[in-house]
Amino acid sequence: MRELVATTLDDRLEPGSEIVEAGCGSGGLLEAIGPRFRCTGFDLDIDTARGRVPGVTLVEAGIEQVPFGDAAFDALVAIDVVSAAGVQDDRRALAECRRILRPGGIFVMQVAAYEWLRSGHDAAAGTGRRYSARRLQQMLEEAGFDARVGYRVTLLFPPAALHRIANRRISKNDVGPVPRPLNSVLLSVMRFENRLVSRMRLPFGLSVFALATAV
Repeated sequence: MRELVATTLDDRLEPGSEIVEAGCGSGGLLEAIGPRFRCTGFDLDIDTARGRVPGVTLVEAGIEQVPFGDAAFDALVAIDVVSAAGVQDDRRALAECRRILRPGGIFVMQVAAYEWLRSGHDAAAGTGRRYSARRLQQMLEEAGFDARVGYRVTLLFPPAALHRIANRRISKNDVGPVPRPLNSVLLSVMRFENRLVSRMRLPFGLSVFALATAV
């Protein structure tokens, strides 16, 4: 995901552009893109990120009430934030994302896909809502974006979906380390898929991925 976001921003923005990440977590993405852009991050807990990305502006805040002025940034990234259980009003969150972006600004976002895939993983990972690409497309357009919306984690979708369905009642986060040889194979698959996501809308997947422009 970090590689996909970094490539997307590199292809569309000038070095030194102002970027903000919503839900910056531990700061891994900010660390990856920081050398090329002027970065800001916000989250409800920024302690871990503060120690990882010194020099980056970090603010303690949620996505439904963002403490920045109108048209403050060239790009915004929100990965698995709008769909989080802690977000009460996803439409308000998208409106705030549009407000802080300059006209023509880039919005890169991902949310969980398909309500029928809800499982114990969602309870453990804090996923509040799941979306279809059509629903997210409509919401982004209503918020003032021109959006291209598709899916991610398509090539690995069949086994992943079966795993989620089989473990629907088990409240456990199924994201975790795997043996190194398997990890290398999976990483290669996802890097190949990243190239597809950059060029086309994939028809299904575990996540909904959107690249939007503020209009």
